[in-house]
Amino acid sequence: MRTIRSHTFRLVILGTIVALAVDSTEAQMPGSGAPAYPTTANPAPVTPEGPSLSAGPYGAPQGPYAAPYMAQNPYAGLQSPYAGPQSPYSGQPNPYAAPQAASPYGPPPGPYAPSQNGYLPAGEPSPFGTPQGPYAPQAADGNPAAPEQALSGACAPCAHPWSFRADEVFLQRSTTRSQSLFVDPTTGADVLNSQTGLNFPVAAGFQVAASRQMVDSWSLEVRYLQLDGWDANHYLPDPSVMVTDHTGPFFPMDYASARYTSAIYMGELNVRQQVNEWWAILAGFRMGELDDRYLATGQETFLVPETATLSTNAFNHLYGFQIGADVKLLDAGPWKLNMVGKAGIYDNAISQDSQRQDLLINDRAQGSVNQVAFLGEADLDLSYQINSHLWAHFTYQAVWLTGVALAPEQIAGTDFASGATAIDSGGSLFYHGGGVAFEVRF
Repeated sequence: MRTIRSHTFRLVILGTIVALAVDSTEAQMPGSGAPAYPTTANPAPVTPEGPSLSAGPYGAPQGPYAAPYMAQNPYAGLQSPYAGPQSPYSGQPNPYAAPQAASPYGPPPGPYAPSQNGYLPAGEPSPFGTPQGPYAPQAADGNPAAPEQALSGACAPCAHPWSFRADEVFLQRSTTRSQSLFVDPTTGADVLNSQTGLNFPVAAGFQVAASRQMVDSWSLEVRYLQLDGWDANHYLPDPSVMVTDHTGPFFPMDYASARYTSAIYMGELNVRQQVNEWWAILAGFRMGELDDRYLATGQETFLVPETATLSTNAFNHLYGFQIGADVKLLDAGPWKLNMVGKAGIYDNAISQDSQRQDLLINDRAQGSVNQVAFLGEADLDLSYQINSHLWAHFTYQAVWLTGVALAPEQIAGTDFASGATAIDSGGSLFYHGGGVAFEVRF
């Protein structure tokens, strides 16, 4: 551009110099003294060979070359293309004069075109066709709609494709089926039974989850639950007899105590599809571990006081697939209530280890087996949207797990004399409780 302007400037200067030189030369020719070119006072005659001399922009030429020149000059009568030139901005409004002035460059293109970010009046179509992207739709009043309001239910999560959540849960677990643990040395009646004497209090655990919106209405989520605080204890200050295996009472105790602990660890990976605004379906893989431990300890007197113990441990390793659904029950502004249900069939690899010992005895029995297990889960989730990225959740969950081995229930199938054990895998447990969670989406 700079080169073109330089050449143009040079040509103008050169043309001006040539014009001045020609004008100076012709002014010295014989017969000079009249105006050099036609004027209003000295109009030029019309010749057959050329246009009207009155249109000549520089007046009538004088001298011997006047007639040929006027007959052959192709520019006679033409107006300079630059006569009265106008600025390209002449008469146009100043684009900066007022906020409502239109841009001299036309409507802006790109993702922030007027109707694509909600700043056009309601109902006014975009000059670029149907807007695309999560912020395309407008609210009823023409203002930009919030991502969750702007999108249909199936695509609402697209506004925040990533989600991270942390839960603090408080769960109570059911106890076992009836199993005699300590009996009265005189009557043989139960002094401590696992079903009535070892009840778990509420325990705290945590759950973390992450999800990623994939394509369209599909998303991928991963969850992990850990609760290892279930702990039930019972103290027996009076004499009793400890039951150790299928043979019944074995160690006579002056006093004793029993402790039953349980822990659960669950991880799952699910694929979800948002069917519509109100419900989604899911399918995935879940693996988990249920560890049950029973320990009985007491002091017996046989010649000298000594400590006798019985430990029975049952480990359940579950692997399987599950399906489920997530249904929205309530949508009231920032408040939402969802119910989630899941069900799955699992292969349960069970191992069991029991040991009894005192000063003279040290017996052990072990075994393992595979069993089909079932897990069903139902959750209620009341959420409140704090801002565009932060949610608070108030939850209740209930889980039923069957086809598992529970530690106290293994006593009846243990035979320390042979070192074998017949694992009882018919146990069930139910745990439920509430929790609070915070979720971040972006």
